Amino acid sequence: MRASFNPSTCGGLLVHARWPEADQRWRDEWLEARFEFAQELVTRLREVRARYQVAPSARVPVVIRAGGEAATRLAGLEELVRGMAGCASVTIDAAAQKPKDAATAVVHDVEAFVLGVVDVEAERARLDKQRGELAGRIEGVRKKLGNQGFVRKAPPEVVEGERTRLADLERQLQSVEAALAAL
Repeated sequence: MRASFNPSTCGGLLVHARWPEADQRWRDEWLEARFEFAQELVTRLREVRARYQVAPSARVPVVIRAGGEAATRLAGLEELVRGMAGCASVTIDAAAQKPKDAATAVVHDVEAFVLGVVDVEAERARLDKQRGELAGRIEGVRKKLGNQGFVRKAPPEVVEGERTRLADLERQLQSVEAALAAL
């Protein structure tokens, strides 16, 4: 014989029960901030793995340059980061230097170096190509802004947009050149 459910015998339906309220004394904002920081670090490390097409099964070592408060925030969370980001190891070192074959993930005041994922020659070729494309785009915007007919006839917001675009392209070019110099 099958038992049937009778709400009147068990105090009503769960759907009608009051929603539980959290006890604010249990809240630890510093701990929550630590886990949010670790979560953001894991996200950045996963982005680096995707950008450099590291296989999900590949375990890569990570060295995190962090000192002071940042190191304190991460202390004890290395295993969590290692497991969630698919790392072979996670080391926190305030004096760590970026190896040439490492990609960098930045979170606030912390740099995480994902070791062995950058093919230096392929990266140099990619950056050279990107530098050429940016230089061509910068030249095109400069010509447009150098054309007095465009500057006089175009609405001011369009001209200002082109100036902003030029500044953004120049910043991108500086970043690419800095990355090339680092290789």
